[in-house]
Amino acid sequence: MLSSADDATLATMERRPTEFPRSDPGLVMARLKQAVSALGAAAHEAMKRLALKEDAKVGDGAGGGGGGAAVLARPAFLDVLLAVPGLDEVMLAN
Repeated sequence: MLSSADDATLATMERRPTEFPRSDPGLVMARLKQAVSALGAAAHEAMKRLALKEDAKVGDGAGGGGGGAAVLARPAFLDVLLAVPGLDEVMLAN
């Protein structure tokens, strides 16, 4: 679980990609797409299932689940990435 200090640190790193190239959001997303592609359909389905599960946790304020936009906050996004079997190893290997 990320604390607000962790979140602020990550946000600062993302805004300074030349100083923290591994935190560049564009590069992270490109590597994520390559890693999911390399792992195949099972990884894609796992990621989709986990993202929908996280989205449902957000709620609409009336107890009705997520908003359906499939846009996750940073902590939820990282939780999804860490839960896809083998994804972390593939991303770190490149």
